[in-house]
Amino acid sequence: MMIFWRAVGIVIILICVNCFGFTSVSAAEVSDFQNIVWRNAYNASIAGVYNPSTEQIEWKQARHAGIGGVYNPTTQQIEWKQVFHGGVAGVYNPTTEQIEWKEVVKSGVAAVYNPMMQQVEWKEVPFSGVAGVYNPIKQKVEWKEAFKSGVAGVYNPITQKAEWKQMLNSGVAGVCTIEGYYTLNSSSFYGIMDDFN
Repeated sequence: MMIFWRAVGIVIILICVNCFGFTSVSAAEVSDFQNIVWRNAYNASIAGVYNPSTEQIEWKQARHAGIGGVYNPTTQQIEWKQVFHGGVAGVYNPTTEQIEWKEVVKSGVAAVYNPMMQQVEWKEVPFSGVAGVYNPIKQKVEWKEAFKSGVAGVYNPITQKAEWKQMLNSGVAGVCTIEGYYTLNSSSFYGIMDDFN
């Protein structure tokens, strides 16, 4: 289970409504008392992954594209993927020892490895952010959708609940910094104004 939480990449989600009219990208980071680091990027997608090899959280942002990242315990490296004007989700599958990716256009997508079923669960939502978190107490995947908004979820071992962050027109990512529970809850959906008219 420890390896699962260390390795698994779940899902960020983002929406940008006016990406061609606004060119700057800003990111804000907030650490709360529950050892979860959240970061958002206005008008951009963002993904965060804890790298146990370097003991650092690595962040990447993308404009005009969705972005996702997953730590690969086999190579001990983070793999990143971008999708222009779309969403992307990645997750490490410990059963197959492979990273599985899914790319979509004008939709949000999320991926979570379910250790009870020993398979990856996927969720795709048009024009919306979507995030998923495996809750070991409930032994199931919890999902959250956010229309035209970024959303991220992180399992908090202190409260034994999934914590969620949602932001309009911003990408959101969250990482738990408690050892054994490092998670990327990201991947992204990126749209433009014409997509929603």
